[in-house]
Amino acid sequence: MLKFANPLCVCFNSLLSIIKYIDTNLFSIDGKHRYMTFILSQLTEINVLWFFYVCVLDERFSDLKCLVEKWSLLRDFKQWKLIHPDHISWISPNAFNKIDI
Repeated sequence: MLKFANPLCVCFNSLLSIIKYIDTNLFSIDGKHRYMTFILSQLTEINVLWFFYVCVLDERFSDLKCLVEKWSLLRDFKQWKLIHPDHISWISPNAFNKIDI
């Protein structure tokens, strides 16, 4: 299992860097939503499931969790894929808001 931990962290560190860049850039709000949507469109369903659990369980990614909630980055998340339905309570409902772009 340890050999998979490092590449996974690298992947989420890269994702965090991109999302932080978009968040702090001088793009308009609509522009930021469009870039965030583009990033999300690159993730598979299993990537999004990992994304959820990394955000809520790994303290190294607390910044990512805040950005996920701020930009509703789990808006297309399939909640039925969670290991247990109660896990949904581990993150703000804002993470699941639908965004009209």
